[in-house]
Amino acid sequence: SAPSIRLNIDTNPDYQRPSVWSISQKQLLIDTILRGYDIPKVYWRQTGAGNWGTAAPGYWSFTNGGGFNQGAFPLAQDTAVFPASFPNTGNTITINANYNIGTIDMSLRTANTMTLATGSSGSINVYGNWINGTGVTLTGGNTIRFAGRGSQTITSAGKTFTQILDISTPSGSVT
Repeated sequence: SAPSIRLNIDTNPDYQRPSVWSISQKQLLIDTILRGYDIPKVYWRQTGAGNWGTAAPGYWSFTNGGGFNQGAFPLAQDTAVFPASFPNTGNTITINANYNIGTIDMSLRTANTMTLATGSSGSINVYGNWINGTGVTLTGGNTIRFAGRGSQTITSAGKTFTQILDISTPSGSVT
């Protein structure tokens, strides 16, 4: 007879945050995905320079041009958008820790320039796409690790990455 196979999968590891969504909220999200509706994004709202992870009231908003909202901090499943108007031209946004980031969309940053700075050590994990705008300058020396499970796209917009790019997609691809 064939030996039995037992999988030991920890469905509640210590590092996993507790569930915060009700069953009905989870059902609505699945319905949104199945219907092809847009999943909300979070938008950088600070006019000047700042750190990605600044605490209350935060630099992020749930709407383009909306009010600051501490709960709008982008998580690994979110799209973080840098609109054309925020921050003001010439300012630097610093990813000041080893964050897990979904998609970064800076495509609207063309004439209104900005710098996206990363640290000099550690790594940033990106699970979605990286979309530069032509007005974005990238600085920093740490590693940007693309770690998604599906297809990911890096859009350079002719900009040079100063960071090390690490492609670590166990079952996905990066183009």
